[in-house]
Amino acid sequence: MKEKARRRSSSALPADSYVDGIRQRCRLLSACALADESLHRLTNHRSLGLRHVKFTENRFDDRIAADDPIQGFSNLMYTMHFYAATHKQWLRDRCDYALKKGLPLFISESAGMEATGDGPLNVDEWNKWIEWAEQRKVSWITWSVSDKNETCSVLLPTAGSEGKWKEADLKESGIKTREMIKKYGGEK
Repeated sequence: MKEKARRRSSSALPADSYVDGIRQRCRLLSACALADESLHRLTNHRSLGLRHVKFTENRFDDRIAADDPIQGFSNLMYTMHFYAATHKQWLRDRCDYALKKGLPLFISESAGMEATGDGPLNVDEWNKWIEWAEQRKVSWITWSVSDKNETCSVLLPTAGSEGKWKEADLKESGIKTREMIKKYGGEK
């Protein structure tokens, strides 16, 4: 594990004079080495289904995962999150870099507002994200199917718990998510 972290730190980190940036990158390198070792140990003890590792974190250099991915698994994917009012073209560019390097990506959390889960929807940027994902055949899911008092929750408090929601049961983010699912899922 130490050798993997040492190899990652010597080959993937740019010169950085900011102490905080260096600390954050060291934490990521330790996490990468730990993920490598943990996945291999889990595999030795039992057969698992699909595994996922979070690809991106705003503060980290995502290229570390793309340039030196975890090896030895045929059922591993990297997950990423986006919130359209916060994460823009710069994150799509990083994801494009990872895809070009062969990393399998899955958007395991996405929505149109700020990364806090609140704030106004940025529908234009959200559309860009979904178009980007669809063009690259990257699957995506939305956050969050709940009725909490936050922009990202797609349901109104009056929505039933058994599903089959009508438009009157949905918040603005729920209506937009439903539109996208119907558009890209082939439903008319």
